[in-house]
Amino acid sequence: MTTTTAPRTYGNFKPARRRLIGGMGPLGVAVAAAFAMLTLFTLSVIGFQAAIVVAVFGVVVVVPLMVRWGGRTIAERVARRALVGLGRLGRQHVYRAGVVSRIPGRTRLPGLLHDSQVVEVETGRADYPRVGIVILPRVKHFSVSLRCDTSGTDLVDSETIDTWVARTGGWLRSLSEEPGLIQAQVTVETAPDPGTRLAAAVSAQVTDAAPDLARSVLEQVVSEYPRAAPQVDTRVTLTWALPKPRRPRSGGPRRAMTPDEMCVRIASRLPGLMEMLRGTGAGDTRPMAPEELAAVCRSAYDPAAASLLSTDSAEAVAWVDAGPVAAHEEWDHYRHDSGVSMSWGLAEAPRGIIHATVLPRLMAATPGLLRKRVTMVWHPMTPEQAANAVDMDVRDARFRAAQKARPGARELADIASANAVAAAEAEGEGQIRFSLMVTATVGSVDELDAAEDTVRQLSASTRLRLRPQYGSQAAAFAAGLPVGVVLSRHAHIPS
Repeated sequence: MTTTTAPRTYGNFKPARRRLIGGMGPLGVAVAAAFAMLTLFTLSVIGFQAAIVVAVFGVVVVVPLMVRWGGRTIAERVARRALVGLGRLGRQHVYRAGVVSRIPGRTRLPGLLHDSQVVEVETGRADYPRVGIVILPRVKHFSVSLRCDTSGTDLVDSETIDTWVARTGGWLRSLSEEPGLIQAQVTVETAPDPGTRLAAAVSAQVTDAAPDLARSVLEQVVSEYPRAAPQVDTRVTLTWALPKPRRPRSGGPRRAMTPDEMCVRIASRLPGLMEMLRGTGAGDTRPMAPEELAAVCRSAYDPAAASLLSTDSAEAVAWVDAGPVAAHEEWDHYRHDSGVSMSWGLAEAPRGIIHATVLPRLMAATPGLLRKRVTMVWHPMTPEQAANAVDMDVRDARFRAAQKARPGARELADIASANAVAAAEAEGEGQIRFSLMVTATVGSVDELDAAEDTVRQLSASTRLRLRPQYGSQAAAFAAGLPVGVVLSRHAHIPS
């Protein structure tokens, strides 16, 4: 007699934004309450007509904070348009580097990464003697990327996949205990294999004494196999924030940790973090060196250079040369050197349950695209933050239900879901905020429509609702690179 095990499902995803009265968040409720109090004060001190004027002005201000269209309020849309317009007036959407540029340096990375630096740390280990750490001085963030040798989920039984998912959850839960770690992301990048890597590997194994038949077979394999085999790169990027200045135990003024000290501290933490990745399906992992980070960024901005950078004879790319010669951001796409990209972000998590095979379909290689990056982003929460978040979620769910004389099924379901999450958190389960981004790169603007249709079809099959990142294409493009861009720290519009 055989027994069948039901496939494991995952769900109960909840939006991070708070919804209180009228669907407004805390800021909208505070503004509405302030105008209500100001109206009452004006009525008691000045008179009825003045109070009417204040009330009308309050309605004009509050209504854009309440009305939502496509997941965003009118106020958010107006603010986004205004910021994009100001940026275009300042020519911030155009980037030129090289000999025709006024920007000092060579071809540095544009936008949020214009002041980025890479520090090389010697580890003294045989498996990875050097580690490249990307520093964003303006926000004081330090990021390290791990290259993973994954084997995928093909021909892997469901029990093994469930084990990988469970261990990945344990790894994410352990990140909440890592001091100073503010973001973790996993990026799966697919591109047509240029064939240079296979040719280099084969040429290194062929000897002069090899039989002619064997040599001809290998030459045929090298010439034909890359046409059908995509190149898949998986990277894990961890980002730390510089700790606040502390007063030395021996006394004296507060002292901030220097960038060099922070880099040494991160390098010392990597062995433990990499050990925890074992068993998650990541395979063998190793930190990326500075020249590898630069080559990845250069290939992203200039897809035509990817085949040249993948050869053994290619010169190492310096960080100051990792950017494009020219880039131009439009409302719905981003032009950069030899590529045109469009980026999408997760607008809403699946409302129902999903299976572990959802993301592999989205991350698989897609014909017709020069490059595609799918990036999962997690923001760990400390145990104290997780407890406060679930308690606040329970209070908000009950508050929304109390606003109605007879709560509907959705309000009651929200209360039950919040109570279930709170019970799981009380038993030791962790809480983490996540998002997802997709970037598709094609060769010309005319190919964007086909790329958009492809991504829309993939998102529909995975039950993920993706939306184009209008007005933020350059920032979304940079967020998928192994440089540790934390978008919330660069945003001008509060969430």
